[in-house]
Amino acid sequence: MIKIFIANDKGGVGKSLVAQFCVLALDANGLDPDIIEYDNQPKMRSMFGADRVETNSIGLSADGSRDQDEGVVSWDPLLENLLSNNSFVVDFGAQAWAGFSEWAESIDLGQYYKGKGLSIIVPVTADREALNGAIRVLKSARELLPAAKIHVLKVNKDGDVDDLEGIPEYKMLFTMIETCKAKVKDLPTLRAKGLPVLFSLNYSLDRIVNTPLEDLPLGDLPMASRARLIASVKDWLGEANKVLLSALISVQKVGGTRLRRR
Repeated sequence: MIKIFIANDKGGVGKSLVAQFCVLALDANGLDPDIIEYDNQPKMRSMFGADRVETNSIGLSADGSRDQDEGVVSWDPLLENLLSNNSFVVDFGAQAWAGFSEWAESIDLGQYYKGKGLSIIVPVTADREALNGAIRVLKSARELLPAAKIHVLKVNKDGDVDDLEGIPEYKMLFTMIETCKAKVKDLPTLRAKGLPVLFSLNYSLDRIVNTPLEDLPLGDLPMASRARLIASVKDWLGEANKVLLSALISVQKVGGTRLRRR
């Protein structure tokens, strides 16, 4: 069984994209993971269906408040997931890790969950706040879940993360990576014409590659361009699959670029 947390307190770093990759990679290996998301702007349900995805809102109530005790208790079902024999992928939305940390401390989670099947994936982009969001997760992850594997995944969709190596947040992230004994990998980057449109329509990656060319809602994009898009996504899935599986279940060793440090 494989259990995966995907977290960064900053939105827009590719958490749901990474969650998609993880689900599809585990599906391809017959593990059929449960899918859980904690987000006030959920995405996974629209991609994989309400019958498969458990969605938990972390938003505030209508008056802008939320009962603190109720907020903590809302995480209780996650303990059963952790202690079960089922594989799962949990997509933590922006700000969700703080609520999880409070809950984990309240029940002393580490004394109950000591399994080694859990991986925490922390996506990070070339953005100062994304680095800060990753740092906040890493600061508590090792203490809360000492047996977990921790992976920092560079998502270079907005530029190379290593281009920020001169700023304090980058240096702090690198320090936290060493402290947590985290591994660093690169998620392959794909820029293909038409892909942002399909993503905006909540097309999952597997749906993209399995939809007939003429049924893709891409306006006047020529059929040959659509075919190249599908081929590119298939290759992208394959490369990401290798990177993630090598990190999560050691199917094969696939190198990821380490963060540079001068």
